Amino acid sequence: MKKLPLGIQHFDQLVERGCIYVDKTQQIHQLLSESQAVFLSRPRRFGKSLLLSTIAQLYSGKQELFKGLWIEDQWDWTKTHPVVHFYMDRTGFKDWGLRTGLNKHLDLIAVEHEVELTEESPAFRLSELVEKLYHKYQRRVVVLFDEYDKPMLDVLHLPEEAEKNRQILGDFYGILKPIGDKIEFLMLTGISKFSQVSVFSKLNHLEDITFHQSYATLTGYTQEELEYNFADYLQVAEQDLGLSPEALLDQIKYWYNGYTWDLKHYVYNPVSFMKFCSQRKFANHWFATGTPSFLIQQIKSRSEFNLEHFEVNERAFESYVLHDMDLPILLFQTGYLTLESRKPGNVYHLGYPNHEVREALTDHLMAAYGNLPLTTPGPTVWKLREAFFQNDLELAERCVTDWKVEGL
Repeated sequence: MKKLPLGIQHFDQLVERGCIYVDKTQQIHQLLSESQAVFLSRPRRFGKSLLLSTIAQLYSGKQELFKGLWIEDQWDWTKTHPVVHFYMDRTGFKDWGLRTGLNKHLDLIAVEHEVELTEESPAFRLSELVEKLYHKYQRRVVVLFDEYDKPMLDVLHLPEEAEKNRQILGDFYGILKPIGDKIEFLMLTGISKFSQVSVFSKLNHLEDITFHQSYATLTGYTQEELEYNFADYLQVAEQDLGLSPEALLDQIKYWYNGYTWDLKHYVYNPVSFMKFCSQRKFANHWFATGTPSFLIQQIKSRSEFNLEHFEVNERAFESYVLHDMDLPILLFQTGYLTLESRKPGNVYHLGYPNHEVREALTDHLMAAYGNLPLTTPGPTVWKLREAFFQNDLELAERCVTDWKVEGL
């Protein structure tokens, strides 16, 4: 039984360790054949890093890694390109500041290619790197940005710092237009499409494929991919949980399926499903990988907010202003909501993708509003539920009183 690729975001490591790889190379081939510069938005832990890593290995000519995959005999392995693969979460911007962090990361890439950078500003340093790689290899450069918006999202609760980082990133990404003739392929991934970041205004050829039907399943697992690639793990789960194949798949779908970007194709969150395979337990696996504290604070700051009715105009998905983001859109971008239906007038109704998300977000909000530990709301709600079913007013009052005391 092949290993689960939990925690592995590098394609070469995944293959070398004998892990399961859900073959997305046919869609990747289409993307690379039809586009030169693209942007893709997906929630965290949804396979964006693995996607970029796979593209990087393709352009590096690592044919041996793609043995048995669709693209093996479809790709021209003789044509390689230098790759600038930029990880925003490795810049150390929280410790060093964004400018220094960007420069340090650029220096690491330069050392890898044995070129020296002399420019001081991150933007000109990036331009210098691409120029020198182009001249050294006599081939256009592939430029990949993983989580391009992380330096803004991580400090969204600190408006002044978020704005400062936005300005730096505006110059940094904006430099890509003047050197576009030296770039073979450009891709940015992230969570949100911020309109004030220059890459979206200056790079007018940058194609947003977030809602493109051809790439709706480029990340995440479809039902067919799940059943085919993880058949051995599903069989073990059937035995451990005492469920029939049909009952098990129904429960997995209820808990972890439901994400869609075109209302036609639906996918599972990869991390949630693989953690289920590993533990064979239905639980809030995805939310355990990170607490959405800035989201909770955003919700708490609203005097009134409906957690069941979300409607937005199609234009709301186009771009976002840093300090004035619609909360439903923010919840959509971060994976807590997904498309549910489309109404006349290009109005979309958003809803929770699955049980995992609904339950976990509710627990986070109850803990936040009650100033309670995250472990408290669930048991308290169940006690309160039992009290109402038993018509036990004394027990219900005690639940509420205990909750208030714990929250003080």
